Amino acid sequence: MKILPIFLCLIVSTSAFSKSRVVPGDFYDIVEVDDPQWSPAGNQIVFTTSVPNDKRDGYDKNLWVVGADAPDGGLRQLTFDPGADWAPRWSEDGREILFLSKRGGVPQGWILPTGGGEARCVTPDGVGVGSLRWVPGSRAVSFVAQVPIESKSGPKQELKKPEPGELLKKGIKVVNRVIYFSYGEYIGPLAGHLHTLDLETGKLFQLTSGDRSVGDYKWASDGKRAAVLFKRFPESKDIYETRLAIVKRGGKTRMLKAPGKNLGGLSFRPGSSELIVAKGNWDGLNSVLYRVDVDSGKWKRIDTGFDGEFGMLRWQPDGRRVLAVAEERGNARIWSLDPETFRGRRVTSGRRQIGFHSQMFPPAALSLSPDGSRFVATEVVSDRPRELVVVDVKTGKSKPLTSFNAGWLKKHRTVKAEKFSFKIESGEELDGWIIPPVGLKKGRRYPLVLEIHGGPETMYGEHFMLEFQVLASAGFGVLYINPRGSTGYGESFRTPGATNITLAYGDLMAGVDAAIKRYSWIDQRRLGVAGGSFGGFMTGWIVGHTTRFKAAVAMRGVYNFAACALIDDIPVWVEHVMKKTMWEDPDKYWDSSPVAYAHKVKTPTLVIHSEKDHRCPISEGDQYYRALRLNGVTAELVRYGDEGHGLSRGGRPDRRVDRLERIAAWFKRWL
Repeated sequence: MKILPIFLCLIVSTSAFSKSRVVPGDFYDIVEVDDPQWSPAGNQIVFTTSVPNDKRDGYDKNLWVVGADAPDGGLRQLTFDPGADWAPRWSEDGREILFLSKRGGVPQGWILPTGGGEARCVTPDGVGVGSLRWVPGSRAVSFVAQVPIESKSGPKQELKKPEPGELLKKGIKVVNRVIYFSYGEYIGPLAGHLHTLDLETGKLFQLTSGDRSVGDYKWASDGKRAAVLFKRFPESKDIYETRLAIVKRGGKTRMLKAPGKNLGGLSFRPGSSELIVAKGNWDGLNSVLYRVDVDSGKWKRIDTGFDGEFGMLRWQPDGRRVLAVAEERGNARIWSLDPETFRGRRVTSGRRQIGFHSQMFPPAALSLSPDGSRFVATEVVSDRPRELVVVDVKTGKSKPLTSFNAGWLKKHRTVKAEKFSFKIESGEELDGWIIPPVGLKKGRRYPLVLEIHGGPETMYGEHFMLEFQVLASAGFGVLYINPRGSTGYGESFRTPGATNITLAYGDLMAGVDAAIKRYSWIDQRRLGVAGGSFGGFMTGWIVGHTTRFKAAVAMRGVYNFAACALIDDIPVWVEHVMKKTMWEDPDKYWDSSPVAYAHKVKTPTLVIHSEKDHRCPISEGDQYYRALRLNGVTAELVRYGDEGHGLSRGGRPDRRVDRLERIAAWFKRWL
């Protein structure tokens, strides 16, 4: 009787130690689950999976369906195309699924019968489309397509793939707008405009026009009009500037006067003319929700009483409650709100992120059941990739729906992050997370890598990051914290860091000190630092102001504010941070730039940048690397061609793996 438990313990112990360490190549085996959509009948959920393909350096994206009432119940793959299928949306009768696919080489709209049969393309041949949706109450679909800026709204006989003009064919670009590149894309003589296509008659209609583009839109529940956010105005110096309009099915457009120009989060209340709109800002303040009567054009600010931000609104069918996602101290939680007061309660709790991954920036991954009693969403924790869960709105109880990564997890030793808090000089309490190295042994000391998030208006927390697990498996501890300026902690916490980016330096150093004091296994003689975007800037700033770090990896950062302000795709951000233009205060621009302190750097530094990055242009990485080398610093520059600012999140698989390998190798070399 006593032998069996001992034998089982030996099996568990052996199993634990036989698990493989996580390596960069494991990226190819992890399945990303996203975009769940509940069927109108309430019995099924369609969603997407994305798996890196090492044979063709791309991603296999396909549609799946699963029963709503049992884990993996009735799990079935719907599409098998070796390209990309994504953004599935049920028809109102549940008989068809509309989705985007690159089967024809460019994104096009396809429809798959749920009762069986082959999918068919329904949008114009050879024309790339986006933001594909059903038009409520009709047999029509809507989408955004690029057309010449002189194209007028109205009925169209056909929609052709836009041909480059004669100058573009010669490689000549004539620029007449302030911002003319964004996310690796040249903003030329084309604009993205909203179209509808009647599936029964084949009639095509262009609803919007002009030298602006449609950024987002939402149909009212009767399908007779849409709220449209326009973006990319020639005179704008803010890539996020948007203006709101109401567009009728016949194309008549009425611009609405708004209390700001940074709008988003459109959501029509079911069965009404009431539209909820979020207004953002550049001052580090919480975004504000407004109730807009689209008939009268009147705006009314909503006092939520919540020191944070509600986003990704999902209405219950009767419009009596609305669900929202909120970032809270490293977690993403779902709230149920009264639409009259926008006061309510948390539905979910615990250390996890539901419906949102604060570092991967996917689309909203949350869908309500037809009766509004449950919702399906992605769930992620620090040691497990995203999967789907179903949550009861009333009780908050959740149950797993998918387990695509269970096999990989069974074979690999991932490490759960430990959360801790520490105080800074002001008396404020900050949150930190630490991932101990795999195989941690008592009495031994290990190197530690400080990872710094971008933004600064984002947050780290309860999420899975393959980069962190790779470093932990390579024998490094990983520390990450949310310095002031991060989201998820209220307005007073966020505001200072939004306007004084060097404030984070003290918070980050305090976090390192607190971790060293708390965890005896940290070898303070072997510290590394890494980060991307704002984290890349901070990495450069840190090694220019202290020699305590023995290795650094600075990625996609800003290193010279004066240069960046004239070439990045959000010049208004630099002016916001500096409070003045560089002509008004050139010394502040220089003194706030890491490149100004390159002569003080002693830390071996790896600089990683993408050649099509227009958020933090490649010239930033070039300048910082050259400055380091000219001052005798051991440095290396890695430039990734045909990649933008989002390389680490959506770049070509082989390049993402290469990046992870180089980061781990650099720290192994110097720590």
